[in-house]
Parts: sequence; C-alpha cells; structure tokens
Amino acid sequence: MEENVIKELDTLMNMVRNWKKNYAGWVTPNGENEYVIKEFLDEIDMHINPYMQRLYACEYITQSESNEFMNECYGHVNELRDLIKEVETKQQPKKGIHA
Repeated sequence: MEENVIKELDTLMNMVRNWKKNYAGWVTPNGENEYVIKEFLDEIDMHINPYMQRLYACEYITQSESNEFMNECYGHVNELRDLIKEVETKQQPKKGIHA
C-alpha cells in the first residue's frame, strides 16, 4: 500500500474516532440511546464505506485491506455500544432488600 493511501486511511480512522467521541457525548442514562448508535453507523455507511469502495475499485487497496479497515470502524461502533451499556447500567437503581 502506498504511503499516501496509508495517510488517507489514518485520516479517515481519526475521523471515525472523533465521531465516536462526539456521539459519546450524546449518551444519556435514560436508556434511550439507540439513536446514537444509528447516527454513528449512518456516518460510517454514508461517508467511509463508499470511500473505501472507491479506493478498492481504483486498486489502491485490496478487498482484504478494505474489510479490515471497515471492521475496525465497526469495532468503534461496538465500543460506543459498550459505553452506552455502561452508562445506562450505572444509572439503574440497585436492587436490594430495601428497594
């Protein structure tokens, strides 16, 4: 893979990380956060996926490299999902004998 392509992929991944950080700020403890995941997925599907398809079509990357990159992007979605679960769980009232 050419150095300029590597730099582009690094830039794209930084965008995904920044999006995740931004969407993490939207998370509330009320349990109604599924829209946050949907918005984040939409960003990736609308902006990153077509770009990766184009890089592959122009033979700048292989299918395997494209798949690996997209899997990393979707891994960030899973990390955001885990964060949402953590935030929502911390806000659940604790069950005990007095609850």
